[in-house]
Amino acid sequence: MCVAACAAAAPSRGDDATVNLGKRRAAASEVEWELREANHPVLGPIRFTARKAPAVTASAGGKIVSQAYVSCQKQAGRIAIELTNALESNLAGGLAPSQAPRLTCYSTDLRDDSMGIRDLAAKWATNQLGDSLARGLAVADLRRCISIEILQEVTLPAGASPPSQKVVLELLPYDRSFDAVAVACGEKTAYGAVKAPVPAAAPAAAPVATASTAPQPAAAWKNARTAAKGQTNVRAGPGIATAIVVKLDPNTPLQVQHAKDDWWRVRSSGRAPVNGYIREDRLQIE
Repeated sequence: MCVAACAAAAPSRGDDATVNLGKRRAAASEVEWELREANHPVLGPIRFTARKAPAVTASAGGKIVSQAYVSCQKQAGRIAIELTNALESNLAGGLAPSQAPRLTCYSTDLRDDSMGIRDLAAKWATNQLGDSLARGLAVADLRRCISIEILQEVTLPAGASPPSQKVVLELLPYDRSFDAVAVACGEKTAYGAVKAPVPAAAPAAAPVATASTAPQPAAAWKNARTAAKGQTNVRAGPGIATAIVVKLDPNTPLQVQHAKDDWWRVRSSGRAPVNGYIREDRLQIE
């Protein structure tokens, strides 16, 4: 994705070449990213950025909807990348990779005034839904890249021909929301005094549940899904007066824990990070 656009603009010398080109690439991109906070079931408290709209790839099995999440593991000060893929006709399901995803870094090569292309080392783990997660990545390594291409080979449902489909996504290490994730991991902002993006969360006046403030009932976590019809609101607290954090599609898998009255605390069952509360009549508890 970046080869032609980045190579054409590559400067000949200068320590700031990658930063300047990275900013220009991010500014030219039509993909918008959104900054959020969550309590991830595997990573714990994170600040993360994700595409505002998922990528869509045509395939023999139907349209594939793909998303990338770039998180700061606050306790470790490291970056995690999570990838999700699903058929548009079955968003609650997942498509597993047929092989480990690849991260390709496009950077300036000041030794011969050309564009450097190399793979970034990453260890991927795939969960039962087919989502891929790589963690422990150093911010500094990612920010040596003007652009990072994510190449996946996604396994299609049985009977599809061909049996897999290539899916390509692009990460922009100098996008402003990515920059805010880097700052959360202890790096300096690449934008100087420019204010970092504000997380797309509840208004300041609304109470927001966090890992430290949310109720911690003794009840066990249970498997559940959102209601079969219509979108379901995930709220910041156990009440309709609290802010809506996110809206979930029908039959989205979750884990739930009773909080108070007819409200349940919910968390992700492996896909996009979710942390909040849902009213019992919008849940199918298993």
